[in-house]
Amino acid sequence: MDARRDNLYTAKNQYIVHQQKALGIEPKFKGRDQGLNTRVQCDKAGLPQCSAHGLRKAAASRLADISCTAHEIMSITGHDSISEVQRYTKTAQRKQLAESVRNRVDGQK
Repeated sequence: MDARRDNLYTAKNQYIVHQQKALGIEPKFKGRDQGLNTRVQCDKAGLPQCSAHGLRKAAASRLADISCTAHEIMSITGHDSISEVQRYTKTAQRKQLAESVRNRVDGQK
């Protein structure tokens, strides 16, 4: 039942956006509707492959890759749960550790 409700919610919002655009009104979004706003803006920018989730994930991954802490990443991405962000920092730390080991091994040759 939740999936059906979500589909109806999305369809309703897409209809509203379509109607607003037809009237020359720039759509404004808050809260849950922000994902739809991102979709609209990505489409405008010619980036149909992008989504709010994908952009947020990419931002978190890139921040982790440059050694930002989980709390720093949360301050940028708006994540509520540190456990979600720790997925990104854990992956980045593995990459950094692997690079460190490769550098040491290469230095011994």
